[in-house]
Amino acid sequence: MKKLVFALLSFVLIANIATAQTKRKSNKGKLDKKSYVCTFLLAGGKDAFQDELKFANGTFICGIMQDDGFKPSAYDAIIDSTADPRTITFTCSATNEKGDDYEWTGTVTGENMVGKATLSNKKGKLKKSYTFDGDLKSTKKKPDSQ
Repeated sequence: MKKLVFALLSFVLIANIATAQTKRKSNKGKLDKKSYVCTFLLAGGKDAFQDELKFANGTFICGIMQDDGFKPSAYDAIIDSTADPRTITFTCSATNEKGDDYEWTGTVTGENMVGKATLSNKKGKLKKSYTFDGDLKSTKKKPDSQ
């Protein structure tokens, strides 16, 4: 019995130490009210285009998702405050009515974002793969020129 109690206490102690050492935590909605204007490249480095990635109310959406029949989908954000500068990594998985899946991963450092998006059909076959990078959309109004 003593061995069992010792083993359980050891496990709890090790788990607490491991958890205490990481400074990452999940923050749903941490990117809310932010938009990023990004340049997308289709796999193979061709067909560059721009799109806006929007985060609001714990959801993520962009034009290429809407073009394929996707609605705003929940995202998860992880903040790494040990990084210098601090980074936020987001992930989003979305499914449309046809059963197609979009998988998104991106990292925000300061006002810059880089990431990858893949679109697969309901059988899991890859349809499209993108890389993207961009910057926080400015909400400041430009001064009137005279």
